[in-house]
Amino acid sequence: MRVDRYPQLAGGMLAAVLGLVLFPMCASAWAGEPETLTNGSIIQMARDGFGDAIIMAKIKTSKCDFDTSATKGLPELREAHVSDQVILAMIEAMQSAAAKAASPPPESKPETPPPGSKAAPPPAEPDPNDPLAPHDP
Repeated sequence: MRVDRYPQLAGGMLAAVLGLVLFPMCASAWAGEPETLTNGSIIQMARDGFGDAIIMAKIKTSKCDFDTSATKGLPELREAHVSDQVILAMIEAMQSAAAKAASPPPESKPETPPPGSKAAPPPAEPDPNDPLAPHDP
């Protein structure tokens, strides 16, 4: 079949092929599953030729689980030619994640009415004629 005779068909075929290729890559994002970046994903992005600014932006906007240990993680990153700026962003991401995990949750204070205002009255007894109100069996 000659494509130049049926340009609408060619466009539709291109859209179908692109959909089949792109769907698996986007499926996890559509499913609401957060992506977790690891050393391996950073190394892969660097090998794929992504610049430092793009990799660092991805680090800032993603959940991260990096190994930045001096004995394993950092030498592995250096061997893969990951730049110092990206490695620094990885270390900072892990520090901020550790700080969030270590900080206690904020205390919830009971709401107090402002001075001079009256406190809310206690809840009224349920109306026995309300069909949605709880009733004795």
